[in-house]
Amino acid sequence: MAEKEQTHRHDWENTSLKFDFSYSILGIVLGFLIALALLDLAYISSQAGHQNVALAFLAASTVGMVASFIKGRSWLEDEKSEPEKDPTTPKKNRR
Repeated sequence: MAEKEQTHRHDWENTSLKFDFSYSILGIVLGFLIALALLDLAYISSQAGHQNVALAFLAASTVGMVASFIKGRSWLEDEKSEPEKDPTTPKKNRR
């Protein structure tokens, strides 16, 4: 019975990891496509003579990309700085 539970748990964790990976790849691809679309709209607007609209599209694209890079880097730094917590250790010995 314990082996069945362990197998089930491993399968569940593997499935969860696969979905997490798929969602992260999907987010990266969709974010890239949105950035390309905004840059394309900025180019089309500038060619049509609407420089203010083109500047707005360019600013939206740039601000979005810079914000995501900053957020991504700060998230990675938070992950690296946190010590691994062992749930089996008593609370008084945790840091």
